[in-house]
Amino acid sequence: MSTSKLMPLAVAMFALGVVAIAAMFAAGAAGLPVWVFVAGWLLAPLGLAIGVFSAVRDARSRR
Repeated sequence: MSTSKLMPLAVAMFALGVVAIAAMFAAGAAGLPVWVFVAGWLLAPLGLAIGVFSAVRDARSRR
C-alpha cells in the first residue's frame, strides 16, 4: 500500500490555516499582522483542496 506524499503536506497546511483563523478570533481583528490574515484565508482552503485531490488520486490509483 502506497501512501501519498501530498497528504501530510495538506494536513500541515490545513492545520496552520486553522491556527491562523483561531488566532484571528482570539486576538480580534485589530492589531494582527497581514500574514496572519493571508494564512487564514489561503492555507486552510488550499490544504483542504490538496487533501481532497490527494485522496481522490490515491483512490483512483488503487483500482
